[in-house]
Amino acid sequence: MRVLITGAGGFIGRTLAERMLADRHKVIAVDRLPEGLAELRAFAEAAKNGDLLATVQGDLVEMPLKHLVADVDVVAHVAGRGNVRASWNETTSYMRDNAEVTDRLSMEVARTGSVRAFLLVSSSSVYGGKPPWVESAALSPCSPYGVTKLTGEHVARVRLADTATTLMTVRPFSVYGPRQRSDLALSRMLDCVVQGRPFTVVGDGHQRRDFTFVEDVVECMTRLLTRPVAGTFNLCAGESHSLLELIAIVNDLLGRAVPITHTGIGEKILPEAAETLGCNGAVQKACGPITWTDLRQGVKQQIEWRLASS
Repeated sequence: MRVLITGAGGFIGRTLAERMLADRHKVIAVDRLPEGLAELRAFAEAAKNGDLLATVQGDLVEMPLKHLVADVDVVAHVAGRGNVRASWNETTSYMRDNAEVTDRLSMEVARTGSVRAFLLVSSSSVYGGKPPWVESAALSPCSPYGVTKLTGEHVARVRLADTATTLMTVRPFSVYGPRQRSDLALSRMLDCVVQGRPFTVVGDGHQRRDFTFVEDVVECMTRLLTRPVAGTFNLCAGESHSLLELIAIVNDLLGRAVPITHTGIGEKILPEAAETLGCNGAVQKACGPITWTDLRQGVKQQIEWRLASS
């Protein structure tokens, strides 16, 4: 199988690309930045899979796309701009990277007509209201980031309607694990540990997230790509844990307390949701049973990776 992976130098995209290569699929890896692509190339060479990998550096809004999708079986569109808080001040950039890119790529896939499946990576940030959330729950994002991801869902659906391409939209929840983005809570906490600084908790720490291990997300994506099933799927462990619980797990694994400070106590913590929690029944029905990684075990792997890379 030939698979095009956008955002292949990033956290989820690179993990997916490495899995596809390990499974002996041919991968065209696209990213705007060169660093992740170089590391992916080194991984492929070390695993003697270099002949299966082609890397393309470029901006998907500006570069020609016809040659990228002309000879692939499936597309995994992982590229996008993350960070909910930053989206409040950079909405134009988020609309460009999360909606315009998706529109342009799905339009080219529709025009080509030979791509079997298009897997779009959206976000749990498209939801609103009280969790737990099923895929049919009301979509009422509370941040510009969520709005741009939801817009991407809509344009992909419209562009690929009445085509032979199977559209699969996945909504990951609070993904963590080795190589996690540096702006996310666990990465920031471990950076503080390595650098000997206190970790700043925004609010009282009782905000809750459905933390989902990156390898579990990639397992679901891999199954969908290899046996396409049209639909929208939450990718989540289906458990909610508070930030204070996460800190306690890190403390226990390290054998010492991470110093913390608080800011914004008593203030509304928006623009982020107070709690995220998803239902994962749909993806397990489509893909078969998934063994979701225990939070402690997943955090342990991220700690080991971060300490080894420092």
